[in-house]
Amino acid sequence: MSASQDKTVKLWDLRQTNTPLSTLKFENSVEDFCFINKQVVIGHGNTLTLASVDTAAANALESLNNFHPF
Repeated sequence: MSASQDKTVKLWDLRQTNTPLSTLKFENSVEDFCFINKQVVIGHGNTLTLASVDTAAANALESLNNFHPF
């Protein structure tokens, strides 16, 4: 997932980086985001937005959360 001054948050599949899986657009530049279970809190301007993550993205995030390096 990436956040940007171009007022978007994009979810990427790093195996295919030519097009994001999904894009959220906002009125203000996005400063930060964090995940809470299968939702993401996005800070943009003086606003916080809570967004649901779709099933495929949630599964990808869950597999990352379960990854434990040696």
